[in-house]
Amino acid sequence: RLGMGGGYYDRALEHCGPNAPLRIGVAFALQQSEFEPDQWDQPFDWIITELGFMRR
Repeated sequence: RLGMGGGYYDRALEHCGPNAPLRIGVAFALQQSEFEPDQWDQPFDWIITELGFMRR
């Protein structure tokens, strides 16, 4: 989710509220990286890769 996409998903997800569905990201394990999220970044509940599931 790093990039210059304009934050469309972050803005949409921040309005879901407490009854929001699970936020699940799908990626390849090699795309995983450590970074400091910005204040507007919305976290995933789970991330799925070819190596398995990770709960955030």
